[in-house]
Amino acid sequence: SASVPRMSARRSGGAAVGGWGVLGREYVRSLLELPGVELVALADGNIAACARLGDGELVPPGRPCSVFHTVEGQLRLTRLDGVVIATPHYRHKPEGRAALEAGVHVLVEKPMVTSTRHARQLISLARRRKRVLAISFQGTCTSELTYAHDVIGRGDLGDILTIDGFVSQDWRRACQGTWRLNKEQSGGGMLYDTGSHLLNAALWLTGLKPVEVFAWIDNRGEEVDVIAGVLVRFDNGALATLMSNGDAQAFDSTLRIKGTRGVIVTSAYGGILEHWEGGERLKYPPVEVSRTSPQSDFLGAIRGRGEPACPAEWGLKLCRLMDAITASAEAGKAVKVSSR
Repeated sequence: SASVPRMSARRSGGAAVGGWGVLGREYVRSLLELPGVELVALADGNIAACARLGDGELVPPGRPCSVFHTVEGQLRLTRLDGVVIATPHYRHKPEGRAALEAGVHVLVEKPMVTSTRHARQLISLARRRKRVLAISFQGTCTSELTYAHDVIGRGDLGDILTIDGFVSQDWRRACQGTWRLNKEQSGGGMLYDTGSHLLNAALWLTGLKPVEVFAWIDNRGEEVDVIAGVLVRFDNGALATLMSNGDAQAFDSTLRIKGTRGVIVTSAYGGILEHWEGGERLKYPPVEVSRTSPQSDFLGAIRGRGEPACPAEWGLKLCRLMDAITASAEAGKAVKVSSR
């Protein structure tokens, strides 16, 4: 019903960094806690594990929750208003397409898809079906990034001159034996996985359009990138240096955005914030406490309360940037970012 959306969560089989073994359970918990949401279905290739989740392990006894082997099975046999998709990256496009064709709103884990062509196809389908298609980037729903987005959007930093950011994680070791190190299934490595939070934050906060990139990638013997360094030139002349290190010993992330009148320091995930006006640091930036998550933001969009924080168009922008990064690293030269 419109007042009580019926939702499903789609889990993937393998646990990994930010692992879906962990993350999937967080989605289920979050959906169960949202007021006015009925969690009615779970799907997983491991039907036994999925059944345990839906039969008391996470879903309380007495709350009926069907389990399926595939999203397609959910869509055929269950009446749904929305679906959360967080499977291996190569599954996002066919499962998102199936849901949209069935008239179901979609929240998909990052990255939305693994190619620009697939991003355009899903966006076109969502528009034709008049359904919400949103991406789950947790940072865009945090108080810190919301504050930074508003500050930059008002022009308080002046003209943006430089952006520098990095994210590091013990990603390679944690992903051994999983689909994340398989190029065909993941679409890319650390930069496309954890690093996508950093790339999206840089684009989303500034609203700048990347026009050219020069990238270096070190696979560290793997099939996908583990360490990457990217230099980006934007349409206003601003430059960005963005680094990802998937062979680090600890997790860390920082993002600095510097303009002609001020500086914002945060991370791809929020959590930290500095705001400088000229040469003076604001001791207590007026940040409102946010209780928003991608799931509750998605629910608000379904209920007609406005656009989601990170609609599908940002997935297309990320795909364009990643295509250029990959092409630059392979060619060893600067590459233009497509606007198609």
